[in-house]
Amino acid sequence: MRKKHLSTGAMLVGQALALLYLDPATAGLGGMVDKGQLLAQLDGVVGTDALIRTFNPKRRRYDERVAQETVRKKVAMELRRLAGLGFVELAADEKIRLRPALLRFAEPVRGLSDPAEALAKLVASGEIELTEKTRLDPDEMRAEDDE
Repeated sequence: MRKKHLSTGAMLVGQALALLYLDPATAGLGGMVDKGQLLAQLDGVVGTDALIRTFNPKRRRYDERVAQETVRKKVAMELRRLAGLGFVELAADEKIRLRPALLRFAEPVRGLSDPAEALAKLVASGEIELTEKTRLDPDEMRAEDDE
């Protein structure tokens, strides 16, 4: 039997959605978020440059506008994949209903407060793999978060 693995992008989107699911503000909204909130969460956790490199791994130079549009398209593609697996429900008007199954993405990083440390732990355990072009060390990620 062949195992299916989620891509790095799908794992990243799933973990960002898990963080949003655990956010008390999201609970107040009935577990609904929009794609803008998801993109903001991703940007806040990994930073703009790492996000662009994760979803555009083959490009060394890029136009900022084109790269951000590519990130939005690939995040939407990963959302559809996660919806097909039952982690989220895509609703009208760019809304996403978060489901409890998203907590599976939170399990590997439970108890870690630093997103860079959490990502480093996932890479070290082999649960996700960053390509050479998307690889960042934790110090570099913290420096991006401080900016």
